[in-house]
Amino acid sequence: MLATFVQIVTEILDILVCIFYFNTIFSKKRHVPFPLYISGFIIADLITVIPSHYFFAVYTMQKTIILLVTSITLYFLLTFYYETSLRHRIFASTAIYVYGSSAELLSGYFLTTYSNHFLHLSVEQLDIIIQLVSKFVWFLFVIITKILINRKNSTYSLKYNITILITPIFSILILANIHAPLYADVLETISGIIVIAGLIIINVVNYIMLDSLLEINALREKERIMEQQILFQENKYNQISTTYRSTRKILHEVKRHFFYIQECANQKNYDNIKQYLKTAIVDMEHSYSKINTGNLVIDAFVSSHLTLAEHEHISYETDIHVNTELIPIDDYTLCIILGNLLDNSMQECRKIQPPHPRSIKLEIFTSNTEFVIHIINSSDVEKLNDSDMEYKLYHGYGLENVKNLTKQFNGTYMFVQEQNTYDSAIIIPINE
Repeated sequence: MLATFVQIVTEILDILVCIFYFNTIFSKKRHVPFPLYISGFIIADLITVIPSHYFFAVYTMQKTIILLVTSITLYFLLTFYYETSLRHRIFASTAIYVYGSSAELLSGYFLTTYSNHFLHLSVEQLDIIIQLVSKFVWFLFVIITKILINRKNSTYSLKYNITILITPIFSILILANIHAPLYADVLETISGIIVIAGLIIINVVNYIMLDSLLEINALREKERIMEQQILFQENKYNQISTTYRSTRKILHEVKRHFFYIQECANQKNYDNIKQYLKTAIVDMEHSYSKINTGNLVIDAFVSSHLTLAEHEHISYETDIHVNTELIPIDDYTLCIILGNLLDNSMQECRKIQPPHPRSIKLEIFTSNTEFVIHIINSSDVEKLNDSDMEYKLYHGYGLENVKNLTKQFNGTYMFVQEQNTYDSAIIIPINE
C-alpha cells in the first residue's frame, strides 16, 4: 500500500518540480489551455517511467542511454510551451536532466551512507524511497536556480532566500531520519503516508505563498517607480509649457517691436534702433528655444539642457537633423525617452568634480529607415565597482521605462561604458 502511494507521490512531485523549473527558467509562457498544458507534463512523466522504473534494480548501459535520450527529448518538447530560443531550449532540457540525475545520486549516496533506517529494505523498496527523497533534492536545486537567476532583483531579500530554502532542506532531513519502518504494520504505514503528504503540502504551499508575496513586492516597486515617473512627466510637461509660453510671448511682442522700429526709422533715430535691437536680441535669446526643429519636445528639452549646461560649465555639443514627419513615436513617448536620457547624462556629468572635463555630445537624426538618439557623456568611471555596476549601466529608474518603450516600437537601446565616458543610443525603425 505504502509502496504504491509513494510511487504515485513521486510521480506527482516529478511533474510539479518540472513545472516549477520551466516557469523559473522561461519568462514567457505561451497561451495554452491549462488541461493541455498539464497533460503534456503528465504524458511526459508516464513515458519516462517505463525506461527508468528498473534503473536502480538492474543497472545497464543500454537503460542509461535510453533514459538519457528519452528524458532530454521529452523535456525539450515541453519547452515549446514557452517562447524562447533554440539554444535556450537545449540548455534547459539538458540542465533539468542533470539536476534530476544528480538529485538521485546524492539521495542514494546520502541514504545508504548516513542513514541506517532503510538498510533492511529490498532493492526495489529502497529505490522507491530514494526516488521520493530525490524529488525534494531536485526541488531544492530548482529553488537555488530561481534565486541565482533573480539575484539582481532587489525584491529578492536575504530573508526570502533563507525562508524558501529552509522547507525543502528540513523535508529531506525528516525523510532521511524516519525512525518508524515504512514497510511495517498498518499504523506505521498510515503514519508514513501522513508524514510524506504533509511534507509535500508544506513545500508546495510555502513556495506558492512566498512567490505570491514576492509578486506583491514587485508590484509595489513598480507602483513606486510609476509614481516617480509621473512626477518626472509632470516636470517635463511644465518644462514644455514654459518654453511654449515664452515662444508665444515673443511672437506677440514681435509686432510691437516692428512698430517701434518703424517709428524710429521714420524719425531717423538710428541710435535708438541699434540699442533697442541689441536689447531685444538678448531678450529673445533667453526666451526663445535655442533648438528649432519643429518638434516641441526636442526643442524644449534640448534648449533647456543647453541652458543648464551653460550655467554649470558643462560642454554641450548638439548635432540635430530631424524630419519631424518621420519621427515614428508620439510626443508622450518621446518625452519619456529623450527626457530620461538627457537627465541621466546631466546627472553623470554633475558627479564629476572640476577640473576634470565634463562634456555631453547629443545627436538626434532621422534617416529614411531609422530615428536615432545618440548621447555620449562624461562619466566618473573611477567610482565604478562590482556592487554598483548594475546601477551605473542602468542608472536612473527611468531607463527601465526607456528600454520598455523602445522595445514596444521594435527599437533597440544600446550602451557602452568606456574609460571616463558613457555612450548610449536609441534606434527606432521608421515604418513606411
